[in-house]
Amino acid sequence: MVEVAEYVNSNSIVDTPDWWGSSCHYAKTRLTKSSKTRISCSRYKFGIIIPQNLKTALDLDKENYNTLWVDSIKKDMANLVFEILELDEMVPITYKKVPW
Repeated sequence: MVEVAEYVNSNSIVDTPDWWGSSCHYAKTRLTKSSKTRISCSRYKFGIIIPQNLKTALDLDKENYNTLWVDSIKKDMANLVFEILELDEMVPITYKKVPW
């Protein structure tokens, strides 16, 4: 739907009466605004700033004179298990794809 809205904008079809592309244009605008709101709202949780990356976490620790975020990251990283497979080995049934 976003591609249709971009096509409508680039070809100036938005103002054409009774064309469903104009509704796509408004839907794209609404989707874009809602996604920006979602991104900006996820910084705080229960009144605590949630860092979006490692640098922010380290900066928060410096500001607060503690190592709570570093300790949390170390704890999370300790739970990760990586297994390097040979080229002819099959993927285990318990395999989970990491979405990165």
